[in-house]
Amino acid sequence: MLRKTGNFLFLVCFLAGISVYADDVTVEATINADEIGLNDTLVYTLSITCGFNAEPSQIKFPDFLGFRKLSQSQSSSMNIVIGGGQTFSKVKNYDIQLSPNKTGVIEIKPATVVIKGKVYQTRPLKVTVLPASKSSSAQKQRQMKNPFRSPFDIDELNLEPKISDDDIILQAVTDKKSVFVGEEIIFSVYLYSAVQIYDIEQFTLPKFENAWTEDIYSPQKFTSEQKRIGQRVYNVYLLKRKAIFLNKAGIYEIEPTSIVLNVVSGFSQKRISRQTQNIKIDVKPLPEKDMPADFPPFNVGDYRISYSLFPERQPMDKPFTLKISVEGTGNINAFSIPKLKDNPELRFYDPVTNSDIQTENRVYKGRKTFEYLVFAKRTGRIQIPSFEISYFRPDTASFEKVLVSGLFIDATEPESQGSIVKRSSETDGADRPASIRFVNVAGKGFSGIGINVFFILSLICPGIYFLIILRDNIKSLVLFLGFDSETARSRRRLRKYLNKMSLDMKKKNVADFSGNLYAAISELIFIRFGINIRGMTRDNLKQALAEKNAGDNLADEIVGLLDTCEMIKYANSAVSESEIESLFKRFRMVMRECGE
Repeated sequence: MLRKTGNFLFLVCFLAGISVYADDVTVEATINADEIGLNDTLVYTLSITCGFNAEPSQIKFPDFLGFRKLSQSQSSSMNIVIGGGQTFSKVKNYDIQLSPNKTGVIEIKPATVVIKGKVYQTRPLKVTVLPASKSSSAQKQRQMKNPFRSPFDIDELNLEPKISDDDIILQAVTDKKSVFVGEEIIFSVYLYSAVQIYDIEQFTLPKFENAWTEDIYSPQKFTSEQKRIGQRVYNVYLLKRKAIFLNKAGIYEIEPTSIVLNVVSGFSQKRISRQTQNIKIDVKPLPEKDMPADFPPFNVGDYRISYSLFPERQPMDKPFTLKISVEGTGNINAFSIPKLKDNPELRFYDPVTNSDIQTENRVYKGRKTFEYLVFAKRTGRIQIPSFEISYFRPDTASFEKVLVSGLFIDATEPESQGSIVKRSSETDGADRPASIRFVNVAGKGFSGIGINVFFILSLICPGIYFLIILRDNIKSLVLFLGFDSETARSRRRLRKYLNKMSLDMKKKNVADFSGNLYAAISELIFIRFGINIRGMTRDNLKQALAEKNAGDNLADEIVGLLDTCEMIKYANSAVSESEIESLFKRFRMVMRECGE
């Protein structure tokens, strides 16, 4: 159809012999209503009419102060004027959907358009915004004129029912209006509809600045329940539910929630927008009386705390696990416990945390576990230092404390288990030569050995015998000359582990890298200082290195690398690719300091 229309216009221009493209430019801004309600939508239209050989080089829209911009669309059309020659012009329309955020008289500043270096400005517009309950926009909205619209179009006939403010209601509610800092607030958004909803075009939630938020309900597909309010029956949709934890005392204001949707009205669809009112929350500070020192601000809620230690007895080169469980209602993800510090008898690794969140019965709750890895620095019975875990209960407005105490571990001597590095001076047994047999092939008889063959064999056999003897004793000879000592084999293993570490870095295999690094460190310490680290604690290793006149910096670097390997192995610590490369560079520096 478009191609036929274009051909027809071209033919008209060709036959007429004169075709004039209009150079006149008009820029006009209009609005669809002079008076709207706070929950209504204002349509701002900027129309630019110019010739086909002209194009706007710059368009600057007003700032729309007092409004929230919902959407923007663009359309183009063509005007043809016949009489005294044909005149062609094009029209560009920019439609912007606006939602007011305050009442009163709001002025929309002029828009600016630049075409062929000339500046055009629209006139300023004024809109009166009334409270939602007093809006008369439905009676005062005016239709935009369309010169191509037929007077018989069905949507121009006023036959379809009107959508009133009571047909679509957007409601945002909180379960509390006064809370303590860090206390849980449940924020819910409901949509009440007495008409059929076609789709939701836009749904905008508040930003919740200076607050910790967690999703409780975010449906992929909306479902409804019917509810009677007065004489009307509504389909009620729960659009969103969040848990909010405010971290600052004072009056906190939750911004409006807005929605733009399409509803079925009569034989067509209507675009409706709604916006909620602000919600003010009174946030009270936590009482200073009885507040523990360095109290975590989000340890607010109703919790139950338990702890355990396992196993109670094992070798000192294996970790003990201190597990602390926190369960209840509140910001469980942000709950924290005191950090345990090393002491002369125990070493503590940072805890591994796990959270299991539940969102049942309109609350945000769950369980969070902290698992500390504990290593003993000596043998015997050792007590875990006691410490307190504190939290604030909003229902009683009081601080609760749980004392973690009475925990002991029993560390025994390190096990004589197989080390990562194998130490052995035994040589592998050489393979014995297989016996030489003369095989009589079936069907052929053995006629003996000729004189030439006998002579050749008599020359070759002594050499073969000498090589067999040399093969059986070559390893003993090498050991005797010192070419294959335990140190030499350890150096070969060290090179093997270095190659494996390079491959692990390329494959980003953290677990294998840490194991190969641990083995390489063990080999290096044996080569340089003759120390076998199997079953040794860190203090024992430092003492042994000091006895071998290793510097303090070198000893600290070696122990630090070993601690990092154990942390990766036991604590499941996340290590990035750059951190792996840094560990490899640190080990190469240690090798250079050791002369390898």
